Amino acid sequence: DTRLADVNDAVVTDFAVELEQHGGKGGRPVSAATVNRCLDLIRAILKDADTRRVLSEMPVREFPRREENEPHNEMTEDEVERFYAALEQFPRERPYFIIATETGIRCGDLARLTWDAVRLSEGVITFTSEKTKVETIVGITPRCRKALLELKGRPVVGKRVFVTAKGQPLPDVTIRRVFERVKVAAEIGHHLRRHDLRHTCGQTLASRGVSRQHMQRWLGHKTGAMTDRYCRPSSASIAEVARTMK
Repeated sequence: DTRLADVNDAVVTDFAVELEQHGGKGGRPVSAATVNRCLDLIRAILKDADTRRVLSEMPVREFPRREENEPHNEMTEDEVERFYAALEQFPRERPYFIIATETGIRCGDLARLTWDAVRLSEGVITFTSEKTKVETIVGITPRCRKALLELKGRPVVGKRVFVTAKGQPLPDVTIRRVFERVKVAAEIGHHLRRHDLRHTCGQTLASRGVSRQHMQRWLGHKTGAMTDRYCRPSSASIAEVARTMK
């Protein structure tokens, strides 16, 4: 509701504060990352307006970016093993969570994943991420391959990889319900979202010394900076490196 010509440093600062405190659903606070994304959008709009001579000059000199906390919700190797063991109670949904953890594919892309994207003979899954529009090439690990072959061998196989016994898309509500029960059975006490399975994959790749370029392509990140943010080696892997040094 503010004309571009009336946007200035004070307007942007006030907007950032209001967004941070009450910008979420129901007036709840939002994360620093969300505030920064909105500020980046405002900057892009103003820059474009300046380039097109809609504005006589860039009206904002500084954007009050918030310091973003790095997420640390990844599972340790021991937690991953417990998580996989707990999945034995849910044989129909088990392949979904194994593939999610081994590949790091986003929830939305997993729901849309089709068999056309799965190239078992080449050992990769290829698709364009719906969120970033980036071509993604995911490696198929031995555990992931076993889960895919299990799905491929079921009586009903649909166009999509994850379907019910009747061939319908696997309901998200079912996935969420099973996920919560598996976390309890695996005795994972810290905060763990389904999206953190993706972060766990990133940690695994980084801990095994996979190059930044490979991780970026695998996870479909737009920038290397995003890869650096979400793909951090585990403390256990760093300790192992230290033990090998003389």
